[in-house]
Amino acid sequence: MSEIARTPDFEITFERILAHHDDMQMGIAKASFAVLFQDFLYSSIAVVVGVFAGAGLCISQGWSLETYFICVAVVIGVALLTMFVVPNFIGDTRLPFDLFLVAENGSFIGACTVRAYKDTLSETKNNAQRVYNWSAILKLYRSRSHILLFTDRAEAIYIPIDAFISDEELDGFCAFCEDKISKLIARQV
Repeated sequence: MSEIARTPDFEITFERILAHHDDMQMGIAKASFAVLFQDFLYSSIAVVVGVFAGAGLCISQGWSLETYFICVAVVIGVALLTMFVVPNFIGDTRLPFDLFLVAENGSFIGACTVRAYKDTLSETKNNAQRVYNWSAILKLYRSRSHILLFTDRAEAIYIPIDAFISDEELDGFCAFCEDKISKLIARQV
């Protein structure tokens, strides 16, 4: 049965404007920064463990302090190489700047309708439609200006807060989505 023929539990229709894109990018950037910081923290912990492991090896082998510092420099060098240099060789990361700008005939700016059903979430735009199973929604993030339903670390369905008729509708939609997401997370554990 198609998404349009069914009656959704929630339906939010709004017009996306350029300011919404900037707002969404900032929200995704904040969430992505938290993930990057976590990755950097894990890498830093690995370097510290490597330094202490190197110290233990040097002491157990009776090596000089000079040899220890050389080992530490090698460990830190390998860590920096792994974190910053190697990813640049995997693919061409130099993308044209205009790819990050919103196109007026693209799928972001314009009319958008988000429909929440018991088993799926759909997003219909001026030139596209996407249907997500609830298992594809990783997290709901709510700020004072928008809701982001993350489908990946750096991709989200954006809904401006002012698209909701009332605070009750907003709260109901968020509760509905969080219930679906939490039930799926509980099932996966």
